[in-house]
Amino acid sequence: MNRYTRRTLAAYLASATISLSPGIDASMLPQMEAFPLDLVEDMLEEVADEDTPAEEKIRTLATIATDKRAEVRVRICEILASILEEDDIEMVRPILEQLAVDPDPAVRAELHRSVASAMIHTSVVNRTRMAADLALSDSEPLRLMLISALKEDFFCLGVTSVVAHLAEDGNPRIRRAVVEVSSVRMSENPVYFQRILNSLLADRNATVRLAAKRALRTLRSRNYNWIT
Repeated sequence: MNRYTRRTLAAYLASATISLSPGIDASMLPQMEAFPLDLVEDMLEEVADEDTPAEEKIRTLATIATDKRAEVRVRICEILASILEEDDIEMVRPILEQLAVDPDPAVRAELHRSVASAMIHTSVVNRTRMAADLALSDSEPLRLMLISALKEDFFCLGVTSVVAHLAEDGNPRIRRAVVEVSSVRMSENPVYFQRILNSLLADRNATVRLAAKRALRTLRSRNYNWIT
């Protein structure tokens, strides 16, 4: 029988939140994956409960996110979507940064879906705050996650300014994604998004330049007569 019980897991999570305090030796704590998967999943379901305070959710999820089992981290990404819908991204950013560079592509993909879902279902005010926060983040993975989410069909106040800012990003993958977002959102503000695409025709990266050229050609073929 596994010696780690529900009570042991609860005690572990409580201890782990103070593991960086003076006099606490974090190396003495067991690894998350030592706990049975069904036990961890039950704990995650409790954490996902609407009555659990947001700060407690984040502390617990940050600890469980150290679990080496990818399926556990994928479930955490799913839970984060509901938290992002209701709470300030500032509190969630550390765990987002952690999972955005997760070694497992399935975890990263689920995080992208969760952030996009949160932006679709949250309020306009919170969505605008999330977009601005992620656009200004020092984390390239978070900025890439944002530009990917902006391909979805939802209204975002100030989206043109966010996309214009990311069009000057140092990462060519992000600038390449800006081309896609500008094409998808062209009808929202044709003049502004065409200006962004035109600026990317002179991008220092050949792949970005080619993508912008193709995007403008496609838009012209769809009878967007205002495309020059």
